[in-house]
Amino acid sequence: MTELTYPDLPDFEVPEPERVELENGMTIFLLEDSELPQVNATARIGVGSVYEPAEKRGLASITGTVMRTGGTESMAPDSLNTVLENIGATVETNIGETSGSAYMSTLADHVDTVLPIFAEVLRQPAFAEDRVQQAKSRVKSGISRRNDNASSIVGREFEKVLYGEDSPYARTPELYTVDRVRRQDLVDFHDQYVHPNNVILSVWGDFDADQMEQTLREQFGDWEAPADFEPPTPPEPDAERAHSVNFVQKSDVNQSKIRMGHPGELTRRSDDYASVQMMNEVLSGG
Repeated sequence: MTELTYPDLPDFEVPEPERVELENGMTIFLLEDSELPQVNATARIGVGSVYEPAEKRGLASITGTVMRTGGTESMAPDSLNTVLENIGATVETNIGETSGSAYMSTLADHVDTVLPIFAEVLRQPAFAEDRVQQAKSRVKSGISRRNDNASSIVGREFEKVLYGEDSPYARTPELYTVDRVRRQDLVDFHDQYVHPNNVILSVWGDFDADQMEQTLREQFGDWEAPADFEPPTPPEPDAERAHSVNFVQKSDVNQSKIRMGHPGELTRRSDDYASVQMMNEVLSGG
């Protein structure tokens, strides 16, 4: 048998972004890359479903959706969509379990059009009532279908066993909790957590860093955070559980799903976090 040989991997240097701190506490990373005529940006926000009220589970996800779909104070939803579609640009928002994000992508020639829209979506979403109702309907539709997939079931039930059913890391939206969510809840949730000193903005692509910094200062420099606001810290999970074997019956499938696990002590700030993520990818494919 012939032994396979592989060429040496080329040397790779991790690029070093420029870090900018605005007076309002917002952290910005800039990385010039002129390989393609594009500009991309991601704002990471310290917000998530772990902070939503238990009686209104689903609020964070709906807020993350309607920040984008519900328009802004100066642009109706359809007008915003039309502007972006006409130039092939993207602006999206999302709120997950422990963090939220806003993302934009555009050709470099259109950055002066898209960046102000991106900033306003982040800072001044309008949360149009009809888009709130649409988002609620989609969440409820997902709830009604969530037992169709065995992988979804085992993941959901495993977290309840591991963390406890009442844990913010195991709670799931229900039809009645989504029904309780009102537009004002979205406004309040956004106002409570989306502040400049709770945002890390990364911008990369085809631009001059000095000019981009000036543009970002114009878009975000006057954004003020409440004097008493402190970025939240995700709650510590209570995962002290006795060893157990648990079964969930689903008779309409011809396969079984098995999940094993235990609480770990790693956090995203742990030195070994990235190494463990890589190990997990190698051992289980993620």
